[in-house]
Amino acid sequence: MTAENILSAIDRGITFLRNAQSPSGEFKTLLGADKQLSNAVFDSSPFVTSFVVYALSHVDGIQVDDIVEQGIAFLRSEMEFGGVWRYYGSRQFKHCRIPPDLDDTACACFALRIHGRRVPSNRWLFRYNRDKTGRYLTWVLTKDESFAPRFRLARMIGNLQAERARRTAPVPTIVSDPRLLRTPIDIVPVDDVDPAVNANVILFLGENADTAPAVEYLIDLMRTGVSESFSLYYKDRLALHYMIARAYLHSAPSLAVVGDRVVGDILARQQANGSFGHALAAALAASALLTFAPRTATLAGIIEFLLSAQRDDGSWPAHPFYSGPTEFWGSEELTTGLCIEALARYRKVQKVSMAAR
Repeated sequence: MTAENILSAIDRGITFLRNAQSPSGEFKTLLGADKQLSNAVFDSSPFVTSFVVYALSHVDGIQVDDIVEQGIAFLRSEMEFGGVWRYYGSRQFKHCRIPPDLDDTACACFALRIHGRRVPSNRWLFRYNRDKTGRYLTWVLTKDESFAPRFRLARMIGNLQAERARRTAPVPTIVSDPRLLRTPIDIVPVDDVDPAVNANVILFLGENADTAPAVEYLIDLMRTGVSESFSLYYKDRLALHYMIARAYLHSAPSLAVVGDRVVGDILARQQANGSFGHALAAALAASALLTFAPRTATLAGIIEFLLSAQRDDGSWPAHPFYSGPTEFWGSEELTTGLCIEALARYRKVQKVSMAAR
């Protein structure tokens, strides 16, 4: 493995993303009925694009401005009144099936900010979307009379805007589940508190008095141990480790205290060939290690695995990143973006190490 090998892999991955990006600027999301994403169908969402746009912020020395600009344009086009985002894109018939959420909103906002773009003035909305202990709720809902008129008005206008977009979206003749054509709304848990969502909110809002309870929540969770059922949406702890590491890297220095826990859990899962079963997991693990333990020797094996897993067209295979009860979402574009992030960050660490000798 040489610096040239890594740079070549990054370059080929970026070429794949440039060729795969849609005219709207979106990066594809695939919906499958199993973990293999077999017979997967396109399922428009701003979520995957927010991760790819963020990943490209780590790339130096290779032209990505055109890709980023188009991705940002897509994210902006998906913003709803009040400065919130929904998971399902406005160009598809499921747009209003679930309400806006803080996960999509925080990730989209941070992707804009890290590239120097203006973000909406929506911090007040996050304050109204917390439980009694101060942790952030996943879904943006108007639940009782205690919600301020400003919040209610924003949600009313946003819902009208979203419904208008849904009416103009084409309805497919074939869907992954027939119920999608019969059911206008999916019921979501009103009081859901998710650690990955809270990590992404902290990433966007930073460490301050508002987010202190969420930071403590993540610290306590990591100290006591993360169960297999830690989230309704993320089934692999590596996703949580990646998001906690990302929040620490950019926004929340207090999360440094869980670094050893994150590193220990990751190293315990690494396989003999340096992998974690597939490229997506390896990329998530590498980025978390590069944040909390950038000098660990095991990183070289993970990077070697990622280089060997890259396909001829510059992409890495799709694998589910998040899921529902019977649905699994991922894409080649998402995996490729995360792999590029890991390789680009590893390359920077190598350059620093060489300069220090």
